[in-house]
Amino acid sequence: MPPISINRFQDASQIGGTLKLSNDANQPIKNTGTNFFGKVAAWFNTKLHPGTVSSENKAVMQSFMQALRDTYKGDIGDMAANSLQRDFASGKPLTSRKVQTAISQAQSQQKLRHDTNELAILRFAHDDSNTGQTNFGTLFTQVCREKHFVPDGNFDLKQVQNEVAREIRLACQIEGKADMKVISENEAKQIALKFINSNIQKHINDGVGTNYSEGNGFKQVFAEVSHELGFNVDLSAMDLSKLSGKIYKEVLAEGLVVVDGNATSDRQPISEQTAKEVTKREVMKFVKLKQSLFNHLDTLNIPPQHQAFMKDLVLKNPDIKSKEYLTMVWDLRTSAGPVLSSLTAEPFSRSDFMQNLYKLNDKIGEKGRALVAADPETGANELASLEDHSLMIGLEVSDLSKPEMQKMLDVFSSREVKELNESLGFFASGDDTATNVRDEIVLARRMDNISKSALGVIGKVLGKSMDELAPMDTEPPSIDARSKVPPDITNALVQLNFQLYTPNTSFDSVLASKQGVRDFEAFSKTKQCEENIYFFQNVADYKKLPANEQQKVAQHITDQFIKDDAPFQINVDDSIRQQIMQDLAAGQLTNLFDSASTHIKMVMEQDTFPKFLSSNG
Repeated sequence: MPPISINRFQDASQIGGTLKLSNDANQPIKNTGTNFFGKVAAWFNTKLHPGTVSSENKAVMQSFMQALRDTYKGDIGDMAANSLQRDFASGKPLTSRKVQTAISQAQSQQKLRHDTNELAILRFAHDDSNTGQTNFGTLFTQVCREKHFVPDGNFDLKQVQNEVAREIRLACQIEGKADMKVISENEAKQIALKFINSNIQKHINDGVGTNYSEGNGFKQVFAEVSHELGFNVDLSAMDLSKLSGKIYKEVLAEGLVVVDGNATSDRQPISEQTAKEVTKREVMKFVKLKQSLFNHLDTLNIPPQHQAFMKDLVLKNPDIKSKEYLTMVWDLRTSAGPVLSSLTAEPFSRSDFMQNLYKLNDKIGEKGRALVAADPETGANELASLEDHSLMIGLEVSDLSKPEMQKMLDVFSSREVKELNESLGFFASGDDTATNVRDEIVLARRMDNISKSALGVIGKVLGKSMDELAPMDTEPPSIDARSKVPPDITNALVQLNFQLYTPNTSFDSVLASKQGVRDFEAFSKTKQCEENIYFFQNVADYKKLPANEQQKVAQHITDQFIKDDAPFQINVDDSIRQQIMQDLAAGQLTNLFDSASTHIKMVMEQDTFPKFLSSNG
């Protein structure tokens, strides 16, 4: 019989009498001898079957003793169970009174220990008053003096107290059971000391780490290294956020205690000398990388008037780490030219602009793949900035006049561009009323990036601040349906082979496009008929498999879509369903699903697809 919970015994004891084991799994304990006749019957049973009764009594007593040990682990459970050991040995019955007495005594002992432990928690975790006795306050003061630490407004004393309270509670537990032992004063004191020390040391180390990642210590080390390597630039000219973050983590790691090769959360002091050495090491790597990139710029035959701009690009962008990236940015300046020219053309043509931007994107994608292939992590970060920087250098070398720059700024602020952004945002939204454009590029984001990239260069030429350059917030018409998208934008997207749906779009063209299938699947879900497109696509993939791999997949398709209990059962004639299962059993797999696939395609094309086109109109 499986263990019986202490709650079962407690519930049964409420009725009174003696307790016996039952064969009923839902009610494993039964009560006997609760009235006069029951007691008489129990007495006769004891006289007539003394050995059997003794054995039954021992069985129920043993179950109860085990339940006490399981519930009140440790010495409380052992004491409660041992108090019944004499009755168990003599085969006496387990009475309701004995159950209630044993549980009551165990609970009383448990509460006593809990209250005692709560006093320890109050004393060593929350009582921060200095009353002369050893408590949290005296321990905290002691550690502060030892470490010459004066708490400031950034030190979270409450967090330390909570950590100490949590650890004392954990120390009182046995196998996850709370308050099963009384914690000693010394043990509670040592727990409090450990966490007070660790938190104060962490706070001290944080200060050292901050000083040597962005404070005066960092500035001094950076100046020393720069002078040593002949790299004399203004710190304010660089984005040092990533370098700062890396140094901070490296410095703090020096303060972690290492046990068996693994760093722990315990803290040891970080000396300023150690922090300085870590900082110098990282700054040295950073400066040498920037110098190597500067040296590479010298090999690109960049005209002197543009050298400063390219070096400024290197200084201000921490993600630029490869020479190949700089080469690509410089080479792409000519590809950025047509995009910029289309922004200054009279009149401005959204179609021409989109065509030129798409061509630039193709070149960026081609070069970007090489970056990522060479170094996945660094390349991915550089790729994210490639278009932005290409357009910036394209503007820098374009020699546009002030009137042309002003024209570009006017275009960014125009109603035409606002309308273009909102139209492209509509096509890229992916909601029920819009259609995703091809997912390799979202032109709305590109347009936004161009605006941001250009503003810095335009400001330098026009002598305007960023606040002055912010495009006017003209309110464009709300474009929330295909009919509101201007024809020139729709036509340009179609020419660029974006997946747009018109009344003339064929079902086969949608099925031939990955994005088209995704869009159709999403729409089918809204009509609760997604099983059709799932089945059709599964069959299409199945037909591409080698013959020796088809059996397993054919069984899967049948289980999912054909059988009577299939989770995605398709609606086909029973004759088609039966024929598929017969052919599958016979191993005739070549044209197994052709009839069903043809029927399902017809259903989708004649019923679901027209609704799909209408929803995207």
